[in-house]
Amino acid sequence: MIITSLLDTDLYKLTMQQFAFHQRKGEIATYKMYCRSGESLKETMPLIKEEISNFMDLKFTKDEIDYLKSLKENDIRIFKDDYLEFLKYLDLSIVDVLFEDETIIVKGPWEVSILFEVPVLAIVQESYWIRRPFPHRYELSEKITKRKLELLKTDKEFKFIDFGSRRRVSRKWHETIVERFVNDSNSLEGTSNVSIARKLNIKPIGTMAHEHFQAHQGFYPLMDSQKEALIGWRVEYGDLLGIALTDIFNLKKFLIDFDKNLANKYRGVRHDSGDPIDWGNKIINHYLQLGIDPRDKVLVFSDGLTLESAMSIRNIFKDKIKVAFGIGTHVTNDFSDLDNSLKALSLVMKMVYMNEKATIKVSDESVKITSESRELKKKTLQLLEEL
Repeated sequence: MIITSLLDTDLYKLTMQQFAFHQRKGEIATYKMYCRSGESLKETMPLIKEEISNFMDLKFTKDEIDYLKSLKENDIRIFKDDYLEFLKYLDLSIVDVLFEDETIIVKGPWEVSILFEVPVLAIVQESYWIRRPFPHRYELSEKITKRKLELLKTDKEFKFIDFGSRRRVSRKWHETIVERFVNDSNSLEGTSNVSIARKLNIKPIGTMAHEHFQAHQGFYPLMDSQKEALIGWRVEYGDLLGIALTDIFNLKKFLIDFDKNLANKYRGVRHDSGDPIDWGNKIINHYLQLGIDPRDKVLVFSDGLTLESAMSIRNIFKDKIKVAFGIGTHVTNDFSDLDNSLKALSLVMKMVYMNEKATIKVSDESVKITSESRELKKKTLQLLEEL
């Protein structure tokens, strides 16, 4: 089996699931998987279907729930007892999984269907690589690992977070490379993957993703939905998990919604599209215009980073604002660094409907616009143009 535990997911799926359980239970979410890089998955589909079926049979164990109960931020528990009780009896089989050619669609109550995205992407990626074995994999692995560890020795103050669950070449490689970083460097602040965090006794890290904002498009008028999502998150978590994602529409719209009240209450913001330097400078200027000292806030960068690019960004901003870096594919599926024929699939799985109402993710890069509705795309872009 590729996925053997329901903790083998990113922490933000569980934090958003608790939000959905408490505030939006029973709302019906629909997700769709896209392969942006265009590779054919036809030959891989039988294995993908089998592995998704295996995943849907999994249950949370008592030990896993006890581990979630132990997680704290600022000495405050993240997960409430009623949510953990819900997890004890969680049944993934109530969710519909549809296969249309090489596309995967997941539909069901948001508080249950939310758990499919990361495992499905990991299953598709690993299934693809199982069918493409390459004899020099372990030789490449060791070269890549040594090179990264040597690079990290050149800047002992640099820290990063593993964000590699969804695009990893395999679960085994993910666990192996993170363990090497833990044992052989002092650069890893934690991992988004809850199972690996538990196994290696390191910190699991995560707050919210695009779907939190997309879901709110099903509950509120489109241009009000982002601010309502930010407010709702505070209702659920208060001062915990205070990193806001900025690009469900674009940065201009985010800064309009991220007023002084919210900017003061959130610990910082996360970058996931567009030019990171321009983004960082605009966020800093926004804090200054609101009378907030940027040095008290944090910028989290997470868009296609390498260790080298993250180090470069850090050097630009380190004296202006706190910085953090989530690095994904470059950590867990980066064989193309040494062999260009071994490029990771560019997979995403996005919420496309909430209660049958189309949703959209615009971002700060036009190629990342995601929606099933041409009308919604046109309307949203027009509204953003008028800001």
